[in-house]
Amino acid sequence: MKSLKTLLAAICAVLTLSLTACQKDAEELILGTWVENEVIYNFTQGGETESMSMLEPGETAEFTFNNDGTYTSIYHSVDGDDESIGRWSINDDMITMTDEFGPKAYHIDKLDKKAFNLTYTDSGEDEDGPYSMTIVMKMARK
Repeated sequence: MKSLKTLLAAICAVLTLSLTACQKDAEELILGTWVENEVIYNFTQGGETESMSMLEPGETAEFTFNNDGTYTSIYHSVDGDDESIGRWSINDDMITMTDEFGPKAYHIDKLDKKAFNLTYTDSGEDEDGPYSMTIVMKMARK
């Protein structure tokens, strides 16, 4: 019985260290500038789904994540640039980005040296009934 407790304690310690290491690795990988190359918006309501690209031809967006937990996003359009700043933090497979509009939590679908893919989901109800939406952002290292 004592050896079983020792084994379980060792397994818990290894899992805790590996989860902390994974989060630390993600925090290191995210640092730098990422360029959005695809942003897809999906909206579902009443059994119908609408899907569209959120970047028009000639538009780009980029995010720069700093090691002090801040980020800058710049949206480049034909009408000019729009810049915003905020804070970011990672917890497990989620990144929370907080700007002037408040926090938004994104699921990290992929994060490596070259690609950073996120999904934001939300749901609610309006005068037309319940709805759900997702925004899928695919970024590449600049």
